[in-house]
Amino acid sequence: VVQGSINQYAANFEGRVRQTVASEINDKIAFHAYKSENQEIANIAYNNVDFTTITYNHGNAFDIANDRFTVPDGKQGLYFFSASVFFREARTDSRWIARLEWRDVSTNSTKYVYLGGGHGTQSGSTGGGNSAVLYLEEGDWIGVEAGMTKFTYKINGSSTMLTQFSGALIY
Repeated sequence: VVQGSINQYAANFEGRVRQTVASEINDKIAFHAYKSENQEIANIAYNNVDFTTITYNHGNAFDIANDRFTVPDGKQGLYFFSASVFFREARTDSRWIARLEWRDVSTNSTKYVYLGGGHGTQSGSTGGGNSAVLYLEEGDWIGVEAGMTKFTYKINGSSTMLTQFSGALIY
């Protein structure tokens, strides 16, 4: 009888732990997306980086259709974001820049966190990345933009995830 009670207690405890862990995972907001294919972009203007593959999207707040993360209802708080953008065929007489574009709904303003900038290289490959911790409110969104002067260029897409974007709700 004692052994049966212990086994039943252990089974009940294991079930409660699994429910708690599943509930906590479902309550989390986190995503990671990357470019698996090159993206050709016309020169001068900033363009949204088109992410083609989602590695994970807990909370479904990253929208692959518009390449943006939008803070879901009830999930305002402190978020960590990381992004990198790498270019192919970036000529030495061109200048590149990449940034996170953040739309603050409460102030109806657009803000930026720069990922990097510089000139093309002899090899034609260049890029940069950065991280940011931002307080975001419901409906705020954030995405990645890139631009280059003088020439049409390609954003590098590959399985090595050189061009990637990720974020998570810290608290």
